[in-house]
Amino acid sequence: MRWSCILFQAIPKKRFNDVVVKNGVGLAFAVMGFSSHMDGPADGSGLTAVGETRLVPDLSTLRKIPWYQKYELFA
Repeated sequence: MRWSCILFQAIPKKRFNDVVVKNGVGLAFAVMGFSSHMDGPADGSGLTAVGETRLVPDLSTLRKIPWYQKYELFA
């Protein structure tokens, strides 16, 4: 099985093709403020889990990850 990765989410290829391409991926606003060392928004970001943003992939930027050909990403 091949996977596609969107931001922090790995999504099975079938679900990606059936759902994500058309509808995108919903993320809480707080995710945009996560730091690299904790699972929560950075202090002082003012972001909370209230509200949602939707990421819709741009299929023209799909690339294979050179060091792991089973995976793909969006640039």
